[in-house]
Amino acid sequence: MQYKKFNNTYILRFDRNDTILDNLKNFCGKEDIKLAEISGLGFLSEVKIGYFNKDTKHYEEKVLDEGYEILGLNGNITRNNGNPHIHLHVILSKDDLSVIGGHFIDGKIGVTGEVFIKTLDGEVDRRKNEEVGIFEMDLR
Repeated sequence: MQYKKFNNTYILRFDRNDTILDNLKNFCGKEDIKLAEISGLGFLSEVKIGYFNKDTKHYEEKVLDEGYEILGLNGNITRNNGNPHIHLHVILSKDDLSVIGGHFIDGKIGVTGEVFIKTLDGEVDRRKNEEVGIFEMDLR
């Protein structure tokens, strides 16, 4: 992965076989990113997405390994106990041009990935909402 900064925006390029989440977490630590919005596109050879089951309070995960065009990768970066918390959703196109999507858990780049990270002033932490089972933004 390579990146370049322009004012408050970073442009990241992921290369073939790069995993997205580990690279993003390492990048956030290195650049001390505390609050940002993310958008991206590219092509994945493998991807794990999920759907939050409100009854079980867990993500139901699916691993997909056919190759997928990223039509949209969107989300945010906050903090959870001082560590980067990356929350992403993804929309993917299959080779027959049908579309699927969900909560992005991780993926491996198949061709390239292009991600824009726009940093924001401030810091937002997360706290566990036991009632629903997720780490929500703590905006108190």
